[in-house]
Amino acid sequence: MIDEGLKALASRGAAELSLRHLAREVGVTPPAAYRHFRSKDALLAAISEEGFARLNTAFADARIADSPQERLIETGIAYVRFAKEQPALFRLMFGAEEQEEAGPEAEAAFATLKDLSAAVSDLGTDNDEALRVETVRRWSVVHGFAMLLIDGRLDRPDAYEDLLREVLAPLT
Repeated sequence: MIDEGLKALASRGAAELSLRHLAREVGVTPPAAYRHFRSKDALLAAISEEGFARLNTAFADARIADSPQERLIETGIAYVRFAKEQPALFRLMFGAEEQEEAGPEAEAAFATLKDLSAAVSDLGTDNDEALRVETVRRWSVVHGFAMLLIDGRLDRPDAYEDLLREVLAPLT
């Protein structure tokens, strides 16, 4: 159901996603689908969590950079690339009102950003509040950049990686 939901999300968007239609697509009855997902919102939350799992995979690939500063930049690029390649999923992940609390994959994504902020700053991990502020500062820049890109607001979207490197350099 989640895989089929990801396909439907990419082609039709969250508003057009139907639990009954997805049940038919995967060959089960609607009541069977409702045993796994009590509502469309529950399915969207599960799809969102799968999105965070995929984002975490993209983050893992960025960790091969040599320095913490380069890892931070490469992770930012991975974040924006993910948004560019899967804009409907990205929007769902960060705009789903039905998600009252973050799932473990979403928490892991934030933890990655927090660890990178600790690695590039002199705060260490002892100053929780200052580290949280620095993490949110960096996340806000990258997230805002991603939204500008997927909303078509950047003048050279094909060269976004170079621009993002310049934007992130002062934050490393």
